[in-house]
Amino acid sequence: SVMLGDDHKALEESKRSAAANPQYSPAFALQVSALALLGRDAEARAALAVLQQLQPDVTITRNKEDRGYRVANPAFHRLIERYLDGLRKAGLPE
Repeated sequence: SVMLGDDHKALEESKRSAAANPQYSPAFALQVSALALLGRDAEARAALAVLQQLQPDVTITRNKEDRGYRVANPAFHRLIERYLDGLRKAGLPE
């Protein structure tokens, strides 16, 4: 997955998930992050627009909360930060 550095696999999985359930916002969040980390900026912004339609209140902070960022595990935080960095690169607000 994107947290482990396999952005292409994460993108494939997120696209399959979004196709199966077009209202599932986490699939689009993963797609946004993977696309941004792959340098596919226009596609990342387009996926971000879909994500923001599905979840208008989505932010980096909200993603941290949803992903269990409160867990006091530095290794976990490093993995989550890579995912969040992709969201930031795509333009998701803090």
